[in-house]
Amino acid sequence: METDQLRSQLKDLHKALKTAADPAGREHDALSHIMTDIVRVASGEELHPEDAETLREQIEHQASDFELRHPKTAGILREITDILARLGI
Repeated sequence: METDQLRSQLKDLHKALKTAADPAGREHDALSHIMTDIVRVASGEELHPEDAETLREQIEHQASDFELRHPKTAGILREITDILARLGI
């Protein structure tokens, strides 16, 4: 069930990023890397504990960066962090 929610949030994040991030900018590169890792988790792949910690930190950092400029995207990133925590990541 949690992975279904994660997939749903990923779809929402993808839609939000189309309008929120500069496709050629640093935000895009960082978020692309994060989304790749989240997709791995949503596909059932387990991350090493240190990779999971880094992923959570990266998501939280991006959510903070987006808070003022793109509050909807920041909210989605925070939801993803919550789902990952419930999955034990």
